[in-house]
Amino acid sequence: MSCLRIEPLPDHRPPPLLRLAPEPETWPTLPLTEDPPEVAEAPADPQARAFAVTLVRAIVEVLGARRPPAQLTRWVSDELLGDVHLLARLYARSPERPRLCSVHVQFPRADAAEVAARLERAGRSSALALRLDRVGDRWLGQTICFGPPALVSAPVGVGLAG
Repeated sequence: MSCLRIEPLPDHRPPPLLRLAPEPETWPTLPLTEDPPEVAEAPADPQARAFAVTLVRAIVEVLGARRPPAQLTRWVSDELLGDVHLLARLYARSPERPRLCSVHVQFPRADAAEVAARLERAGRSSALALRLDRVGDRWLGQTICFGPPALVSAPVGVGLAG
């Protein structure tokens, strides 16, 4: 009668990382300045905050196919509108619609606002960043950035052409 001989699989895990940092008691200390530099932050504009939240909601509705991208024409630049239109086509290939979770607005200058929003789709979070500039007496969306790209890609087996 023959016996099967089972040998263990070789260990393919990488070796543990070596600590190259010195111990905390040997870390160099830097002298602290008495007065930190002043950071000038522009005053918050309530009109810009309200516009930013409304614009982000409209963009999320475009991504969820509940609003046509052409409705954003008055409030965004042509480049931003093209980016939203392309992303809406990619989002349309998925049955899950994005949901807006939070919006944060900050003002690096009096005539500029930076908007950060968190979206959720299929139980995963993604980010949306938007730049608003004051043009005359109104705000205009200039640039937009989405991330991470893996949440935007089409489902497996679906081509991006067409």
